This record gives sequence, C-alpha cells and structure tokens, in this order.
Amino acid sequence: MNHTKIKSAQPGDTLRDIQVPGLHLRAFEKRKSFYLYFRTKMGKERRPKLGDFPTITLDQARKIARDMLLQVAAGIDPIAEREQKRPALTVDEVWPRYIFEHAGQKKTGKEDERMYRASVPSWFKSLSITEVDYNNLYKLHQGLKESPYQANRVLSMLAKFFNLCEKWKFRPLGSDPCKYVPRFKEEKRRRYMSEDERNNVIRLLLEKKEQYPDSWAFIMLLILTGARRGEIAGARWCDLHESKLILRNHKTDHTGEDRVIHLPKLAMEIIEGLPNTGNEELIIGISSPRKLWDTVRKKAGCPDLRLHDLRHSFASIAISSGYNLSQIGELLGHRDAGTTSRYAHLMDDAAMCVAEDIAGKITGKG
Repeated sequence: MNHTKIKSAQPGDTLRDIQVPGLHLRAFEKRKSFYLYFRTKMGKERRPKLGDFPTITLDQARKIARDMLLQVAAGIDPIAEREQKRPALTVDEVWPRYIFEHAGQKKTGKEDERMYRASVPSWFKSLSITEVDYNNLYKLHQGLKESPYQANRVLSMLAKFFNLCEKWKFRPLGSDPCKYVPRFKEEKRRRYMSEDERNNVIRLLLEKKEQYPDSWAFIMLLILTGARRGEIAGARWCDLHESKLILRNHKTDHTGEDRVIHLPKLAMEIIEGLPNTGNEELIIGISSPRKLWDTVRKKAGCPDLRLHDLRHSFASIAISSGYNLSQIGELLGHRDAGTTSRYAHLMDDAAMCVAEDIAGKITGKG
C-alpha cells in the first residue's frame, strides 16, 4: 500500500499494508478509511477505525497501528480501554433511538412516548444506561403503585428498552434490570357506563363538539362501534367501504382475516363530516383524545371510566338488547370465543331481569 494506490483506489477496494500487519484501507463512495485488524490475548477480534485519508496520512496510520499492536503484545486491549474511558450515555440520551428504531414502527409508539414523558421520573432518565439496576426499576415501579395498570405498562416498555440496549451493546447481554421486578396484581375490570352516565357523557361531548371536533368524532366513534382506540386511530379513508371499516393490519390479525368494523348510520354521519384527506387517517394527528375525555368523564361523574370501557359498555348494551355472545364477538373483532366469554355474566343478569318480569306477570305482581 502506498499513496499512489490509495489515491487511485475505487469504492469497494481494500488495500493491505505490507509494513504493518493488519493495517488496511477501505475505499467507500465518499471516503477512504484506515482500519487495523488484530486479536487480543483473550482471542477477541478487533477492527478499529484509525481515521480517514487524507485527514491522516499513511505514515500516521502506520504509527497509530504500531502503537496499538505494542499494547496488544503487552496484554492490553486498547479498544476496551477506550470504551471504558468513554462516558456512558444516559437513559434520556438513548431514548430517541428507541423511538426511532422500535416505537416509531408500531401503532402504539405514541403511547410509549406519552408514558415516558408522564410516568418516567427525571431522576431515572438521568441515570447512565450501564448503572441502571433492579433497585432503580423497583423504586420507579413502586412510585407508580397508585396506578398499578400504568405501572406495569411502563415496566414492560422499559424491559423492551433495556433489551434493545443489550442488542445495541450499551449493556452486557443478559443484564435485564427489569427481570425480577414484581408486577402489581391486575384485577380484571368490569366497568360499564350506566344509562345516566351514558346520557351525561354524550350530552357533555355534544357541548364540546365545536371546540374539539376531531376528539369529539374520535370518542363518538368508539361509543357507537365498540372499536378499539388503536383501530380508530389507525383507520384510513381507504379502509372505508360503504358502511364498514375493513382493517388489514390490526391487533387480532393472527389468522390473516380482516377486522371489519360495522358503522351504524350515526357513525357514518360523523365520518362524512370529517375532511377527506385521501389515504391519510380518518382523524389526523390524534392517537388518543385524552384531553377531552378527561374533562368529560369528570364532569359526567364517572372519573374512573376509561376509553377502553366504552368498548365494554357497547358489549353490555348489545347483550341487554338480546344479542348473543357469538354476535357480540363478531362485532368486537374477537377471534377467540374465550375473549367474549368475559361478558357471559351480563347475559345471566339480562336473563334474570326477563325471569323476574315474567314471574311478576304470572303472579300479577309485575
């Protein structure tokens, strides 16, 4: 390898030096760089970049390479020492990579961003990636115990984050600090809107329609269709087929079947009132109408009612109207009958009301 050959090297060429073992130059489209290949005394292969040509000359690259090889001969790993001296990145500094490479590729990515901003404390964000341990995660999780569901969701998100940090070589493999943190017990909720709550919620939503037209449309579609929040957030105009939304990339798409959301007349009127943006989402820029919903549920006297409970309420009304579990499962997009069976107790309640009514009529006490 000499200066003449280096200058004439074409992209894809590799030039090897005969003076310093392992020293070579690789030519790329826009740069030419010197590298050194060696094995440490422990058998680890290393290929550190020494610099770009002509920022450093061939003679300078040879000197750097010889100095490194002298350290290797003395049993020192110069790359390991360099990495140890490099300041460790903090959780907050690595987080954007998680968003870009992982969260940004899934429909719930915005929810990850929201949880990170709202539920991960600043003291934790400032920790270096390498120093985070079980005790830090346990403290964070316990600090969220007033909201056990949210605490468990945050812990699951951070478990994925640290798993990726191992993949990105920011932490040793198998060092998951979330692994043994005990999750809070989650009781299955059976929360449905009462008739009074439903009337109050719809009345208050109507009052806010002009102020928050997109959020109003979002929540009303949840109420009228029993759809999941993510399904409404991700629905596009091209998914609309007459009075149906046909989603091809949805939560329960394990069998290759489409998710069909049936749109009653009122739901269609809401959609027809939205600005049609071609292949964009039905409701642009909203993954969760949280601000409006928090205001409405508090004023309606049901502050514990979640957006997902609107889906349960849809099922409750369907059962009280005489529909069976199979029909309800089809409307809600359940592929597993066991998922719909959680509403079986409502059918018992409805049947008991019918039995009481009939008994009253038979005895004249109805």
